[in-house]
Amino acid sequence: MRQNWYALCVLFGFSAAMVRTPLFAQTDTLPPPVQLREAIAIGLRPGAAFEQAATTLSDSLLRERADGRDLPFILEQTPSVVSTSDAGNGVGYTGMRIRGIDQSRINVSLNGIPLNDAESQTVFWVNTPDLVSGLRSARVQRGLGSSANGPAVFGASLNLSSLGASDTAFAAYRFLGGSFATLGHRLQFGTGRMAPGLKIEAGLSTQKSDGFVDRGFSELQGYQFKVDLEGSYGLFQAVAFGGRERTGQAWYGLDSLTALDNPRFNYAGAQYDSLGNIRGFYDNETDNYGQDHVQLHWSRMVGAGWKLSAALHQTLGAGYYEQYVQSADAAAHGLDTAVDSTDLVRRLWLDNRFWGGLLQAERSSERGRWLFGLNGSNYSGLHYGSLEWAQNPGRSTLRDRFYENRSLKEEYSGFVRREQKLGGGWGLSLDVQLRSVSYRGSGTDLGPTPVQFKDNLLFFNPKAVLSYQSGPQTFWALAYGRAQREGNRADYLASGSALEPEMLHDVEFEHRKSTDRWDYSAGGFWMEYRDQLALTGEIDNVGGFVRRNVGSSYRAGIEVESRWKPNERWSWSANATGALHRNRNYRQESAGGTVDYGNSPLAYAPEWMGGSVLRFQSEGWVVAWSLKAVGRQFLDNTGRARMQLNAYVLNDLRLEYRWAWGASRWNAGMDVLNALDARYASNGYVFDEVVYYYPQAGRNALFRVGVEL
Repeated sequence: MRQNWYALCVLFGFSAAMVRTPLFAQTDTLPPPVQLREAIAIGLRPGAAFEQAATTLSDSLLRERADGRDLPFILEQTPSVVSTSDAGNGVGYTGMRIRGIDQSRINVSLNGIPLNDAESQTVFWVNTPDLVSGLRSARVQRGLGSSANGPAVFGASLNLSSLGASDTAFAAYRFLGGSFATLGHRLQFGTGRMAPGLKIEAGLSTQKSDGFVDRGFSELQGYQFKVDLEGSYGLFQAVAFGGRERTGQAWYGLDSLTALDNPRFNYAGAQYDSLGNIRGFYDNETDNYGQDHVQLHWSRMVGAGWKLSAALHQTLGAGYYEQYVQSADAAAHGLDTAVDSTDLVRRLWLDNRFWGGLLQAERSSERGRWLFGLNGSNYSGLHYGSLEWAQNPGRSTLRDRFYENRSLKEEYSGFVRREQKLGGGWGLSLDVQLRSVSYRGSGTDLGPTPVQFKDNLLFFNPKAVLSYQSGPQTFWALAYGRAQREGNRADYLASGSALEPEMLHDVEFEHRKSTDRWDYSAGGFWMEYRDQLALTGEIDNVGGFVRRNVGSSYRAGIEVESRWKPNERWSWSANATGALHRNRNYRQESAGGTVDYGNSPLAYAPEWMGGSVLRFQSEGWVVAWSLKAVGRQFLDNTGRARMQLNAYVLNDLRLEYRWAWGASRWNAGMDVLNALDARYASNGYVFDEVVYYYPQAGRNALFRVGVEL
């Protein structure tokens, strides 16, 4: 508890953060060798005079923080972000929440192309290993922000940019090693500019880790490939990236006693004897998946100041989750046998394809900017289960499919935005998105249970921003937006076509001010929900978090971030959030009837959190101390004290040295994560009124060495 009060004093007393300008990039002793160009992605962002509740991380800051963990952990020092890891050490299956908003509502795009899975609406970072090494920038937008191509933003968004290849030839290598047998390699090279206007870049990476959790290992391979071609026809850019992953499952969680006694224990694949004692573990309880992305971008200046941009994209994914099941229902798995139950090994498969196109037109003038966008996409998914082994297969044929269902989702959207300078420092931005969604599924699911749903929806999403700039360094903004969104696949399977879409009204206020040595922003938000599909605290049979409509609810709070840089060597940045996340008149069905919990807290939403980074740089050395504090989180929507995660405070220490040797540039670094060895859990769930936790790693270290030619 004393740690928590200490953290709050630090965070609110010296409220600071990674702000909108590229932090520390101007003092890097090893400046990046590349000058990147962007086609479609930047055009989707609002002009600087209309941007609010957003934080941008530059490529130099992303590279400095690329310690081998997934992107959610690199972003955890941005306001209102909580990162989580199934395996406990930030490698493998990871996720994040922003303002208590889960990953399924955080719209993630890369170069303007959606990364969220069209059905689950979430992003599985494990499918694109080492994605951060190819990024130019990452922009976290809290709230609705401005309209963009593709799905409606529903609470937060993450806009990533990777477009552009180096103008000069280079080759680079990075080695990574550390706790829990973590080991990684990355090789990257670029051709530089070749006549006529051609540039090529490519990267390969591999990473392995045993994970903090027993058998929570990760085996990851990733690749990235970029081509730039510029001529009289405009700028053409092609991007291909993807990866393969094999991970040991670690989503079962631990009860409180086991979490205290043996936080690394893992129930996945457990085999029990007749007395209920564990006699061993199935050694291939794994997730196996591959995903490949291709993007084609084109942009050109046409006519009187118009910029035209277009993009085509395709994502292919396929893989399975292998699971040992003891005493499984034989008939439910298609087994023709005399026994009712049997031990078996099954694979739950997903084979999907997502493709589409975008078109955008933009025209800027001294008075403002027009922006028009069109989007169309198609998703098809095949879900099925196959048996690999059964103790009593009878006359059945193994590897036959014991369930199969198909889904098709089509989406079309368009938006128009006008950003207008009104004079006297005032500005007004108005935009509207019209979005059509058709989603249907048929077949049978695990159980087997019938799958039969069909929904056609049309959404109208308007937004407006009124801004005032009283000087070159002082900015005020007031924004309103409305968003509507359909449910995901699990929601439809639970509720059918009767599922109600959720609606959000978002009001944001922000004030920003900057000086040569100090800048800050302070803002407030009110997010009013109707029929929110909120997390219930339950998980399904493959670890996915269950959502249900909770009627009327809201999120309201204050976010503060700033930076103080007294000289070229020292800087201090931090952020703080205080918020309320509430249901109105929440009711829950139970065996004894309906229980009324009143205005209860929403699940997974801390009322306070913050972060702080103290950084020193001199003669090639970089030393940074980071602090992250997160308040208590309830694991369901009842607000009962026993259904919660305790508050926690984390401290990380980073050391890095950079030097040049001839034509090569080197860097070596070490991260001591959770340096004070706090015992904590950042995630959990509730099953049959029992709380299960995901314990995270104690003190651990990661080492890295890199060279660039």
